[in-house]
Amino acid sequence: TGLPVGEVTVTAEEVEGYTLALTGDAQEGFVLTYSYIYTLEYTHPELTYSVKPGAINPNTHMNYVTPTPTVKPAYDSAVPPENIRQMGIGTKGADVYWVQMRLTELGFYHGTITGEYRGGTQEAVRAYQRSVGLSADGVAGRLTLSRLYGDAKKEAEEAKEEIPTPVPDQTPAPGETEMPPIIYNDGTNG
Repeated sequence: TGLPVGEVTVTAEEVEGYTLALTGDAQEGFVLTYSYIYTLEYTHPELTYSVKPGAINPNTHMNYVTPTPTVKPAYDSAVPPENIRQMGIGTKGADVYWVQMRLTELGFYHGTITGEYRGGTQEAVRAYQRSVGLSADGVAGRLTLSRLYGDAKKEAEEAKEEIPTPVPDQTPAPGETEMPPIIYNDGTNG
């Protein structure tokens, strides 16, 4: 009654976290949808990013399908990445994953290990730099990484030295041991 035929979309402004939208047309009817965007009170940079709600598909008004997660890189504290590149906010990769794992082992990093260099990783690198007497800028540059990788290799070598080499048992000379008799399936001895 009085509405033009065609699609109509009315979107209200976000009010206290809610977003309202009226969509549809005069023939098919209208649908009122709303969504609530949750904001975190605790602003740990790594945690905030990992629980951020996904994007909404405008056609279905639902979240996009989550892609299959990638396999985590292999980690061995004694084998740091071979390439040294400067890492800062926004850097991603297996080398960032290694740095996060290593800083977790050393007690500096307490966030989610994602392979993405964000605020929590930056703070952990800053704390590590302070502890070893480097300039604490939060950037994992050549000097910081050389120190971090070098310490890891040195610890691995020291751990190798502490492991005692097993001594083999004395092998008896031929003829010193008695062989048990062989018993055949028919019950006779060999």
